[in-house]
Amino acid sequence: MKIQPSEITLKNGEKYLVRSALKSDAVELLKLLYQWSSETEYLLRTPVECTVTLQDEEELLEMYEMHPLRAMILAEKDGEIVASTNVYPRTELSKGVHRAVFGIAINQSEWGKGLGIEMTKLAIDTARTLGFRQLELEVFSENVRARKLYEKAGFIEYGRLKDAAKKSDGTFMDEISMVKVLF
Repeated sequence: MKIQPSEITLKNGEKYLVRSALKSDAVELLKLLYQWSSETEYLLRTPVECTVTLQDEEELLEMYEMHPLRAMILAEKDGEIVASTNVYPRTELSKGVHRAVFGIAINQSEWGKGLGIEMTKLAIDTARTLGFRQLELEVFSENVRARKLYEKAGFIEYGRLKDAAKKSDGTFMDEISMVKVLF
């Protein structure tokens, strides 16, 4: 699904262009995949596990452009992509087609400005537009900032998987499952 490009302004006055991801964004998004995975331990993939090829990324973006139940939204600042959020069906089987999954990644330089909540609101609105009844996500227990953001947006915890992720220091984090009922 494609969204209409628009501008958002944060409380600090910074402006961002938000728009659908395009196949032509593949090179920049691949670079960001490496960047985002090196800026935090709260993404599942580590930098050395970023093995997505340019062709893989182009095919993924093309699917998001064409698929009626998927959307990838980018935020640009000064012409550069600084954040991404996506919404996609948990399954396309009839018993679960009402459930969507949400993911988000933001450049560390943009953290703490309010971009996360704005991108989350866009994901929620997009999921509603696509007709999903609920929006789901997983977040690591130690990612307190993200958990607070999701709670602020109306997500509630519905489950926890103990020791779901092993950190680089050998300790473990739980994975928390959260949901927001959309209507």
